[in-house]
Amino acid sequence: MEFNSFINGEVLKIDNTLTAMGYENNVDLRNKMGWMVDEMGKVSAMAQELKSPITSAEMLINSDHVLYMMIEHNSSPHFVIVGILKMGWKKLCLYNKAVGSCKETMVYCLMDFYIHESRQHKGYGKYLIDYMLRNPAGQSSWIVNDSPAEQYIYYCADVEDMHLSAKNLAIEKPTKNLLQFMWKHFQLSKL
Repeated sequence: MEFNSFINGEVLKIDNTLTAMGYENNVDLRNKMGWMVDEMGKVSAMAQELKSPITSAEMLINSDHVLYMMIEHNSSPHFVIVGILKMGWKKLCLYNKAVGSCKETMVYCLMDFYIHESRQHKGYGKYLIDYMLRNPAGQSSWIVNDSPAEQYIYYCADVEDMHLSAKNLAIEKPTKNLLQFMWKHFQLSKL
């Protein structure tokens, strides 16, 4: 998706005010941001074969979620939105298989993740996740993917080169493509 350029960075961190951090005074950006978030939410939903988007400007405004939007400058004054990653807090019941107990806790979750088809298999998805792990909106050793496909799957990994260590990565209802992506780039294996 191509848009008129008013941004210089590679990854925009967007909060519930639909403001990209570092661009708080850019009125043009704020006016267009809602539309860009809505459009990316729609293409993400189509790619995941969902009935309706799980990311929209309205949902972002009414939450404490943070949206990471990756852009690529192709020619002045245009840029391309490469993908999105939405993170937020969610109350989940986490099952500890070793002791057979369930613990209710607030977990920092991966709510939506999408890289445009033309940019897949080129390192953009890994870059976006790495960026989020280095610049999280909320610190937690638990990261959960909240996407609609299967049942809870628990992963164990120690990603030591990142500021946010993913010792226990729970992925709720992951798509097959996301499972393959997480194994390929983060060596996360199913327990």
